[in-house]
Amino acid sequence: MRFAKYTIAVLLLAGAAFAVFAQQGPAAKRKPMMAGAQAAQKGVPQALADYLKLTADQEAQISALQTSFRDAVQPLAQQLRAKSTELRKAMKSDPVDSAKVTALRTDISKLRDDVKAQRDSFAAKFRDVLTAEQRTSLEALEQALTLQSAARQAAHLGLIAPPENAGDWGPFGAGRSMMRRAPGPRR
Repeated sequence: MRFAKYTIAVLLLAGAAFAVFAQQGPAAKRKPMMAGAQAAQKGVPQALADYLKLTADQEAQISALQTSFRDAVQPLAQQLRAKSTELRKAMKSDPVDSAKVTALRTDISKLRDDVKAQRDSFAAKFRDVLTAEQRTSLEALEQALTLQSAARQAAHLGLIAPPENAGDWGPFGAGRSMMRRAPGPRR
């Protein structure tokens, strides 16, 4: 019985996480972002602010943190793009300079680590703005995020209902059908 209650609670939290992501719209309509840079968007998304019950002061503090994060990560992101472009060119050269490729991969890995360090620092500062109750709610969102893939698959199979505000999921998910077209040229 206790396991069933836990499972239901986790599924409800997964639904809340889906609601946050569903309100952002399809990925094709969003601007491409570097992994983890979603936190650098201006302002706090309304669904998250409502879920965590953020005060106006907390939202202002978080927005200031987002600005400082964006400012810190922007040069790293530019360097990462430049190194990635250079790596693609080096991989296409004939003959391939393995020493240069190895050095570029090492540089890219270091830049990614630097971005992750900035993201982790931002996350710690963000948590410092929250109350104990809000941190608990955020931890529940993190748990729900780990279950996102399984919950989405269960919803696609009709085992659980998608969140009410998730848009037009239909039986196979938003705009998806059970049959996928084979890769290759269109007819």
